[in-house]
Parts: sequence; C-alpha cells; structure tokens
Amino acid sequence: MLPGGKRTLTSSPSISVSPLGGAKKRAAIAVAHSILTIAYHLLSRKTEYQDLGANYCDERKEQTVVNRLQRRLEKLGYQVDLTKQVA
Repeated sequence: MLPGGKRTLTSSPSISVSPLGGAKKRAAIAVAHSILTIAYHLLSRKTEYQDLGANYCDERKEQTVVNRLQRRLEKLGYQVDLTKQVA
C-alpha cells in the first residue's frame, strides 16, 4: 500500500504478492513492473494515465473471486449458499 494508505491499481500487486515469502523485495519488483508496464503503454499510445482503482481486477473477474472466497469459507467448515443481492 502507498504511504498515504491510498488503494490504487499499482498497490494491488504488493497486496497479492506479499504473503508468499520474500515479501518486501517481491512486492517492490511487482509494483515496479506494473509502473513500467503502465509507462510503456502511456508512451506508446500517447494517452494520459487514468487509475482504474484497487478493485479493478476483482470487479473484472467477479465470479472467480466469489468462487475462491466460497471455497475458503467451506475449508473453514462453513456451509455456504450464495445468492446475489439485488440493488
């Protein structure tokens, strides 16, 4: 996460990589890779940067996230029956 606690798309890789082991170094490399990839695309397409937000990946793959979290709860011994809430 960034110093101000701001959750952005570039902070997401550090969150997903950090529990795996050599946390700080791997997280720094993941964030640097994300920034370089963004910079490449901005320069090659001659566009301005628009942050997609920290939840971009979760929203894009909503069903995958739901299934993963359901399996985690079931492994903890919960019986899970999900129905989508209508807004």
